[in-house]
Amino acid sequence: MKYKGFIFFFMCVVLVSGCSFFPEPVSLIQAPQSPLNNENKDNLLHLGKKYIPEGTSLAVQNKPVVMSPMTMADFNNDGINELVFFYKSNGSDEKVGAVILEKDDDHWNEISHMSGSGYEVSWGSASDITGDGVPELLFGWKMGVSAGSKLEIYTFQEKTFQKIAQLNYHDLELIYEENDPLLRLAVWKRELADVYSVDVLRWGGSSLNIDKELTPSYFLKVAEYYEQRAISVPDTAYYWYYLADSYVKANRQEDAIAAIEKGLALNRVSPLRNTFLELQEQVELAISQNEAPDVQYYISEANMTLKIPKNLYPYFSMEHSEGDQFEYIVDVNIEVEGQKHLLFSVEVLSKDFISSREGLKVIGETESLIYTGKFNEKIEGNRNDLVSEAVAISKEIMSSIKVGPAFPEHISQTDEEFIDELLEAYKKFTHVQMGGEMESGLIESFTHKDLDYRYLGEDIGTTSKFNEFLSSSFTKEAIQEFKKSARIIEHNGKLAQPNADGGTLLSYNQVKVVEVKDFGNEKQFVIKVPIGNSLTYEIVAIDFQKTEEGWRISSNPNTVF
Repeated sequence: MKYKGFIFFFMCVVLVSGCSFFPEPVSLIQAPQSPLNNENKDNLLHLGKKYIPEGTSLAVQNKPVVMSPMTMADFNNDGINELVFFYKSNGSDEKVGAVILEKDDDHWNEISHMSGSGYEVSWGSASDITGDGVPELLFGWKMGVSAGSKLEIYTFQEKTFQKIAQLNYHDLELIYEENDPLLRLAVWKRELADVYSVDVLRWGGSSLNIDKELTPSYFLKVAEYYEQRAISVPDTAYYWYYLADSYVKANRQEDAIAAIEKGLALNRVSPLRNTFLELQEQVELAISQNEAPDVQYYISEANMTLKIPKNLYPYFSMEHSEGDQFEYIVDVNIEVEGQKHLLFSVEVLSKDFISSREGLKVIGETESLIYTGKFNEKIEGNRNDLVSEAVAISKEIMSSIKVGPAFPEHISQTDEEFIDELLEAYKKFTHVQMGGEMESGLIESFTHKDLDYRYLGEDIGTTSKFNEFLSSSFTKEAIQEFKKSARIIEHNGKLAQPNADGGTLLSYNQVKVVEVKDFGNEKQFVIKVPIGNSLTYEIVAIDFQKTEEGWRISSNPNTVF
């Protein structure tokens, strides 16, 4: 996606002023602080190596994406963190495990040890699953490509760790509702190829049960997954079946009917015709029993819900675009007999980019956004009864628009943990771009190959300090690529960079994860980065690589931030 309109003007202001148009958080201006410095972290990892079994080595978990093969948490609620070290076998034995240490005065002692038969630690986290405010230990291991992974959940009770649940999965995500911090597990199990059954589970006091409340929200995400599969391979019937099933669970029964009809029209081997017809019968029954006259349709990209009459819903379509001033536009159309008619448009404007509300029909508002509506005063083309009815009630449909979903919305803790690591890397990148810590604000500059250079600050001014500063977030190769692309040189024994400050309109503190591509020891995160506080965004792909020290960004920072 490209910057448009007056973006060039703002970038000129940014570059001339030497700072971002949008105020950066203080934490991005100061050098990043870590709860553990590298020395203490190295000491703890060395400690962990003493306690893991002979013939094993510390192992970085495949998920969540963290920067260390250890986890710290207060499992016994005594105010002091325990340490968890994950390990795997060095030989051909498929053995993985976790060792937990607690601190007694100045000494660390082993208090528990879990093990499993697998070749990879697929999950390792301290997460509050029971909702009592005290974290449980989630430990999972990979059994095989087809068999997937096994997860065990342990809680600390009666001075020991007790297993309270276990399950098999192929993919896993931790989610929660904004007003309810109890973590749920979104469990994906492979049915065949890239087709999965999905369950949203929550702790029910003694076991994990289906969470009906958050299922509709999460299955919008599942539906997006199958929409992409169905678009990519439209003649594969089982994609349409699972898409229909996900629509049902997302409370979009009318969309499920359309997906079922497309699946039935194909020459199929699987699923069988009767399987489609059984689902169709269930959906039609649910629609007939729903006494609500309208369909509440949630547009996730614009974060708004509108009500559309049931009889008109199959003919409605939404088109999305971006304007010249960072407005996000949703065109609401009715399409009958091959003719598409625009009824009205909703423009979502950022308060950062408007100076006046004069002439705007405001239909909704958030802290940073204004939702405005604009009717199409002249409908062109032939009008039949459906089009005439839609035109007649278009104002009523627009007035029904509410900001936000019509159901409890899920938040991904798994994504949040990745974003925390990304923001930590962004702080480091920003700190380097600003030159590091300068004594008394003094900048010493010189000319090199017709470019004005400045020395980096004392904290990152040598190659060893520079590499160490970035190494907890980036791979060695990424750091070297960064130095080269940023034209950082060594001069008189100190590192220096071209003397030009820059800024960005991108809001990394509002990043959203779009897609995660998992290649085993490598992952690619595709993210949306908003431009300011608007709904327009840039798409950025970030590569991560698993190293012995933990997951690290392997993309050149200059191509990410």
